[in-house]
Amino acid sequence: MLVRLSAAFVASFASVVATGGAPALTLTILGVIGQCVLIAIVVVCWERRLGGRLTFPMQLAATAAGLLAVWMHRWPVLWAPIAIISVAVSLPTFDRTTVSRMARVIVAAFLGYGAVWNANVLVARLASGRMTDGWFRSADLLAYNMLGLGDGTYDALFPLVDAPWLLQLLHQSYWLIMVELFVVLVLAARRDAEMADRILTLVFASYAIGLGCFLVLPAVGPCVAYPESLDLAALPLDAQITMRDMADGFRTASSGIRQPVTAYFVAMPSLHVLLALLLQRGLRPFPFASALFTPVNVLLIFSSVVLGYHYLLDVVAAFLLVPVMLLLCEGWKRPVPTAAVL
Repeated sequence: MLVRLSAAFVASFASVVATGGAPALTLTILGVIGQCVLIAIVVVCWERRLGGRLTFPMQLAATAAGLLAVWMHRWPVLWAPIAIISVAVSLPTFDRTTVSRMARVIVAAFLGYGAVWNANVLVARLASGRMTDGWFRSADLLAYNMLGLGDGTYDALFPLVDAPWLLQLLHQSYWLIMVELFVVLVLAARRDAEMADRILTLVFASYAIGLGCFLVLPAVGPCVAYPESLDLAALPLDAQITMRDMADGFRTASSGIRQPVTAYFVAMPSLHVLLALLLQRGLRPFPFASALFTPVNVLLIFSSVVLGYHYLLDVVAAFLLVPVMLLLCEGWKRPVPTAAVL
């Protein structure tokens, strides 16, 4: 899988250059990936120590730890000492072969995201002038009016809740999807290379389908297509910055400006929701990690629409795609017994 994702990255890189664009510089997110890896190491260590059949109190504790991790994601500096301590108490469980497999899947995911961002730039240009966000906006208005949300217009509709602490929690959970991906990949790589390859295939096949859908029904979500739908004063500052960067990235990519874009602004289907559902299923053989990420994924799914990142139909489409994607990866239909994993 590393070879295939490397080839995809090289091909996408060359395509962007050949069409006069600036390819994604994946080195710009090394810090983000570094934090993801640190958190993955922590989870792997504690999965090894607490794995097996968790008691109900332990499941509750792991769920509470998941909520705590959402808050701690705001302070990356805290994860380095936690990872060092976790490795120190679990060092005998990491042999050279295991570390090598983990390193390979991390590099493969790094290159895979580079290929996705480059492809994103290419499809954004092809979709210029034929956006379909208006259709999804109309469906949103119909649904929200039926639910009694908003004042019948799309102006300042988002966020759909008012509590500042909840909005911050929802925003933090939305961006934990990459962390969860690296956690699942590292857990799988610790078991065997084949399982990690299946997960990589499933994840980047999902992105490929999303990019294909964008070519047919190009839509970028409320926060990009309809900035007036956001009540900026109610949103957390970091959510405002994220949404502004997404809008700037789409304008840059669609207008052909030669500037690197490291963003994924495909709305239909919601890849955040699709991956959250798939990765939660993939965590079933790992009881501690599964309990840890359950609240994260629930919050993430709600955050997609509550904050205005996605239309309602984007989330519906993600749920409908789950069984289709699982059929593409036969191994996920038969979870590995916990004892075999640990």
